[in-house]
Amino acid sequence: MGQDGATVDLHVEAFPGETFREKSRASIPRSPRISRTFEAEALLANPDGRLKPGFFLQASIPSEKQDKAIFLPERAVNYRYGVYKVFV
Repeated sequence: MGQDGATVDLHVEAFPGETFREKSRASIPRSPRISRTFEAEALLANPDGRLKPGFFLQASIPSEKQDKAIFLPERAVNYRYGVYKVFV
């Protein structure tokens, strides 16, 4: 997934609207395709001591691959003889 030096954005509930940004210091493991979950650890500079243990946050880590997808209504898909067809 991520590589050394990837930017990690953290949004902390205690500071709404504020983004804490840091470069990753370790490779982040690939996410298994089935669960799409993984454990990650981030080190964040906290020189002013605003961030405290126990704060809730959301983290965003860039992904190397983005799958393209087309969304359409189910009724637009026609299935016959083992073949799916979409008419445009």
